[in-house]
Amino acid sequence: MDPSLQTLLDAALQDADFLRAQRPVVRLLMQDAAWHAFDSLASERDYHEPANRALRMRLARVIAVAALTEEEIKHLPATNTGAAIGNDKKRNTEFDVDLPTDLLEKGSDWLQLTYKNLDRIALTHEMSRRGRSEFLLFVRFPDGRKPLEDYLRSHNEYAVAEGRRRDAILNFMAVRVDPVPPIPKFPAHAQAVLLERMLAISDRGVPVATPISRSLAMIDFQSAVNSESGRLHNFRAAAFRLSPDTLLGKETNVHLRRLKEREPFTGETHFPLGLQQCSTCHGGGGLLSLTGGVAGMILPPNRAVDSLPKVTASDTQKWKLQRPEFGLLRGLLEGLDLAK
Repeated sequence: MDPSLQTLLDAALQDADFLRAQRPVVRLLMQDAAWHAFDSLASERDYHEPANRALRMRLARVIAVAALTEEEIKHLPATNTGAAIGNDKKRNTEFDVDLPTDLLEKGSDWLQLTYKNLDRIALTHEMSRRGRSEFLLFVRFPDGRKPLEDYLRSHNEYAVAEGRRRDAILNFMAVRVDPVPPIPKFPAHAQAVLLERMLAISDRGVPVATPISRSLAMIDFQSAVNSESGRLHNFRAAAFRLSPDTLLGKETNVHLRRLKEREPFTGETHFPLGLQQCSTCHGGGGLLSLTGGVAGMILPPNRAVDSLPKVTASDTQKWKLQRPEFGLLRGLLEGLDLAK
């Protein structure tokens, strides 16, 4: 937790009026810190112990007092996804990727994708945040939308057939299953962006998407030689994380900081090598959410995808409502006259 936020949170636990007097963006960050701590406590094996419950009750009070109205959430400062802090620093060629300035523009070649039957994507990343963030996936092909739309049709044919075969295997069904077509591959220079947006708990006691980006990860499927190791890699990558200091300031809407080469990023899972571990999951000619699977990865039964109007919120909010740790929180919020 950011030290300045820790100080504010400590004060908030002592004085609710202090918290109510803060600007919406400050209350959001304080609520987010308390929500993170609450989820961690609720996921511990001794969550039923009195000490654990007592601390969760205090955190629930902070979450309730800090809650924003949906109007306040709507007017939070939107993150500029086309610029980043630290962009002027020297980069290794493997990580020399710039943020696209047209990512969220209507009419650009970027398409937002989601699983058809879930209206969510990047489920493993989503779970790493325990549903306190939503993840939005954007893809662009070098020759425009038409090749990307053709790819999506081919991908969905593969996804439907692969889902049927997997279902037959899992259910020991002795039935004829149509052959699975080849997995379509991304062309060279295809690009993908995974945008993570913060959720907030509104004054109605439900998770709501905010316009603030917590992180952004980008892959350019263009081979690159690591200028330090000399090794050839299948793609270039970059990652960016929210800088609370700039968000709390009023001078700029550039809130994302370019991460250093070995700095961990995205989610609560510890990746000590940071960007260098992207290839662990995404080195096979596409995105693992669409084409593959590794141990521990969360995948839907059918990986067929739809394209969406930009920017469409995911159904992470609904999924979070069903999570057991949110059930514990909701019960406490109702006792505080929130979420009734």
